[in-house]
Amino acid sequence: MNGNISLKLLKKSLCTTTVHFKEQPLSPPLTSLQCGTILQSLTNTKSFPKGQKLHSVMVTSGNLLNNTYLSTKLAAFYANCGRMAQARFWTKADNFTYPFVLKACGDLLLVETGKRVHSEVVVSGLESDIYVANALLAMYSKFGDMGLARMLFDRMLERDLISWNTMISGYVKNGNPRKALEVFEKMGKAELKADGTTLLGILSACAELMALKLGKEIHAYVVRKSGEIRNEFLTKFSYRDVL
Repeated sequence: MNGNISLKLLKKSLCTTTVHFKEQPLSPPLTSLQCGTILQSLTNTKSFPKGQKLHSVMVTSGNLLNNTYLSTKLAAFYANCGRMAQARFWTKADNFTYPFVLKACGDLLLVETGKRVHSEVVVSGLESDIYVANALLAMYSKFGDMGLARMLFDRMLERDLISWNTMISGYVKNGNPRKALEVFEKMGKAELKADGTTLLGILSACAELMALKLGKEIHAYVVRKSGEIRNEFLTKFSYRDVL
């Protein structure tokens, strides 16, 4: 079932530039030849974002394992897109590859695959890498498992704005706006500057809770500060004042 979903979404994403998706019926799993043909088309058109998606699918499906043919094609793809630092094949996933793989698992709701990849991340010692950790937060948020996402978030040694925004938007999207405001309050105490993504998440939480007063305060502050929330506003904010 997941294989069919993966292929349908990948085909929909790539069909605008890849003639083989239009002409050739696909059935899971993709063969090495099919992957190579698609990748060659993306190489010719320098379709870097779409090639990254295909790369993620190939990693999660195991097609890249000990596959000289695909590793060569992949290196050529990155080189042709001007990504010389990435123009080699990683025989073992690293902190560059894992975020793409985890994103693919989250987007395609491949829960079991995502958990297996997470296990590999732990074994590889990369769970503390901030890029990998943020990808894990986003993946579990898409899975609806905010409990696990929060556990990972709380034990992160380093957090950036993406980490906080992922948790805020994750709580809102999973029907827990109060938790989103709680994270926003903690973000203020951490003295981290918010951005437009933070604003969107908090305003969405306010709408869900019908917290009109706070919503108006944020709106007014944005108008005054030309769209920027500053640290003093964050440090003064307490979600308990409006709930």
